Amino acid sequence: MSEAGKIQAALRLGCNQLKFFSHTAILDAQVLLAHILGRSKAWILAHPEFPLPINAQNDYISALNRLCKGEPLPYVLGNWEFYGRQFKVDSRVLIPRPETEGLIEFGLNCIDRLDRPCTLLDVGTGSGCIAITFTIERPDARVFAVDRSRAALTLAKENAYDHEVVEQIQWVQGDLLSAMHARFDLIVANLPYIPSTRLEHLSVGTHEPWEALDGGVQGLGLIKALIMQLPDRLAENGIALLEIDESHGNDVIAFVKELFPMADVTLEPDLAGLDRYITIKGLKHD
Repeated sequence: MSEAGKIQAALRLGCNQLKFFSHTAILDAQVLLAHILGRSKAWILAHPEFPLPINAQNDYISALNRLCKGEPLPYVLGNWEFYGRQFKVDSRVLIPRPETEGLIEFGLNCIDRLDRPCTLLDVGTGSGCIAITFTIERPDARVFAVDRSRAALTLAKENAYDHEVVEQIQWVQGDLLSAMHARFDLIVANLPYIPSTRLEHLSVGTHEPWEALDGGVQGLGLIKALIMQLPDRLAENGIALLEIDESHGNDVIAFVKELFPMADVTLEPDLAGLDRYITIKGLKHD
C-alpha cells in the first residue's frame, strides 16, 4: 500500500507537502481528501484507517501537486462556497471572497426597503455568484448580469443553470454600463481594485484572471469609470453598492462628491472592520 493508502497517512502526506505553501495545510488536506472521496470533513476525521481506492490515491496526489505549484484550492476543487451555496470556479473567473458576501447583505436590505419589485444589475458578474444569490434570495427581483468576458459569462450561466435560475437572469456581454439601456433600482459591483504595480508582486495574479484583479495605476480606474456612468442608469432613488479596497474609501467618496456634490455617499466596514463598501444614492437626473 502506498504512502497515501489510508486516510490518516494521506492527510499526513498532504500536510507535509502543503506546509511549505499554505498557512492552512492541515485544513486544505482534509478538504481536498473529503472532496475526492465525496465525504464530509467530519467523516474523514472519524475514519483514519479507511483504505483509499487506487483511483482516489492517484487523484489526491495529483491534486496535491497542483496545490504545491501554487494553484488555488478552489480551482483544484472546481467549486467554492459563497453565501452558503456552491459555485463552480476555474481560471476564467475570480474566486469568491467572504467579504463580498457583505454586498449581498447590504443589497438585500436595500431591496427590502423598496415598495416595488427591484430591478438589479450585477456589474462584472464573473462566476455569477452575486446575481444568482440575489435571484434566489429575492425571486421577485428582475436581475441583470454584465461582464466584458465571454468566458466568464459562460461559466456564470453554468452556475445559474445548476441553481435553476438561468432563465431568470438577463445576461449581457459589455464593458461596465455601456451595453445597458435600462435604469436600475440597485447596481452592485465588485470591480477590480488592486493597483497594477501591487498586483505584479501578489501571488493572486499568477492564477486568477488578471483582468478581474487589475484596477489600474491607483486601483480606481474601473470604479471611477462606473461612477461616472451611474446617473444614466440609476432609477429615481436608486442605489449603487460597490466593494472597494480598504485603502480607497476616502478617495472614492471625494471623487463622488466632486462629480455629484449633492449625492449621499456612505462608507461601511466589512466583518474584519476594514472599510469595504461604498453606497451611493441621491444622484440627480437631467
